[in-house]
Amino acid sequence: MNTLVINLTRFGDLLQTQPVLSGLAAQGRTGLVCLDNFQATTEVLAGLDTVYPLQGAALLASLDRGWLEGLTVLKRYLAKVTSEYPDCRVVNLTPTITARLLASCLGQHRVGFGLDGHGFTTHSNPWAMFLQTASSSRGCSPFNVVDVFRRVAELPPANGCFSLMRPSEEEVSATRTALAGDAPHGSNGFVALQLGASEERRRWPLEHFARLGRLLWEKLSLTPVLLGSPGERPLAERFSALADYPHVDRIGRTNLSSLAATLTCCRLLVTNDTGTMHLAAGLDMPVAAIFLATAQPWDTGPYRQGSLSLEPALACHPCGFGITCEHGLACRQAIKPDVVFGLVRSRLEQGAWSRAQTPGTRAWLAEVEPSGFMGLRSLTDAPDDARTAWVRLQRRFLSRFLDGQEVDPSTVGSEAVMEDSILTGELKAACDLLTLLASQGALLAREPRPALKAKFLGYWQRLQALLAQSGRLKVLGSMLLFEMEARSSDMQGLLTCLRRYLELLQGLRSLVR
Repeated sequence: MNTLVINLTRFGDLLQTQPVLSGLAAQGRTGLVCLDNFQATTEVLAGLDTVYPLQGAALLASLDRGWLEGLTVLKRYLAKVTSEYPDCRVVNLTPTITARLLASCLGQHRVGFGLDGHGFTTHSNPWAMFLQTASSSRGCSPFNVVDVFRRVAELPPANGCFSLMRPSEEEVSATRTALAGDAPHGSNGFVALQLGASEERRRWPLEHFARLGRLLWEKLSLTPVLLGSPGERPLAERFSALADYPHVDRIGRTNLSSLAATLTCCRLLVTNDTGTMHLAAGLDMPVAAIFLATAQPWDTGPYRQGSLSLEPALACHPCGFGITCEHGLACRQAIKPDVVFGLVRSRLEQGAWSRAQTPGTRAWLAEVEPSGFMGLRSLTDAPDDARTAWVRLQRRFLSRFLDGQEVDPSTVGSEAVMEDSILTGELKAACDLLTLLASQGALLAREPRPALKAKFLGYWQRLQALLAQSGRLKVLGSMLLFEMEARSSDMQGLLTCLRRYLELLQGLRSLVR
């Protein structure tokens, strides 16, 4: 079957689509619809037959000149795609209205995010619904997005498989020669440092990078190689002002292929949560990634077995989107450069990240679980904090729930995994309201009187308010809202949905004390 994949996102998200493309390529011809300004990213994506860059800026400009011109531009684009991929399956991984409209125009067999005949949003499977709701609630997804993309596309978890196309031997050789020419006398190799991030608060301080670079040079004779985009040139200048030791500046001086070649020539990458991190993981390069503010490794960590993820050991991490920090961005200072160096040194000298004391830091090792999902294992002996315990509990239940399997604790594991009196109260209240809703709904189905309907809606509003106010249950609340709206004209389907969510919440409740 021919398949079109829609992903109208940025560099890193496009790279994380690779396991979806690899899985679909085994089923037939595969094309990709992406934004034109990220078309270069497709150079490293394997399994693609065709790329259809969408000129979003040009389309908007044509609409500004007149809706008829804009419509003509869009129809021309759609005609080209549908002529080359007629009657194809469309896998849409982007939940925006733009992407949903494109999916509706490009094929009848749609997977992922779409629109119904009335223009209302649809989800082809529970994993798509989960991806949309979890992406708007930072820290609420317990699954790596690579695995979620695969499940949205109706493929099994990626099982750790994430391989991007490697740069040519000629480019690697030329890059190695150039780096050798810039290396100081006595250099034993290179370690890449990605200084930038999508937001200032998600960026490890330059002073810490500079301290790490000093330790790499003075202790191991390794030369830091600075990486980043042209817009991050000021970071390179500030780094150089702090670093009175040798380093190589490549910030803003690489395209995608030369960036991949540079990474290939380095022994390890230390990075913020960036597209460069995903590129290195897809090139099977050792990665030490730092996650600050809204970034957290359970969902966007490097998809590479054995990669290292570091995050501050703070109760407030990760913070939510749009929240003003009340702690002076303490997360940016929590992870000390000497701690990072100790871990990096062990990986470089012993071939493994050491199980060491990491004050102020949670250190995670990525590993593939028997289920095929990528998970994280702690490198320290400290007990799980409340957030980590909740993540692990969700992983045990949610994958089965989203796959439509039984979620009774006896099928998942019955030992208590966490203690949290607040969460216990929230789960009890939610279960009680769901029980009332299901009971009231059954009465309403037999006797659709206005008074019973008003009572049913009252319970529903109370449940939605409870779930929306809970930091840990709001994703489930959003998912339930989507499903209830989709079944609003089908009382039996609605009751089945309520019982399913009640089963999930009762299972979770049984393992929280």
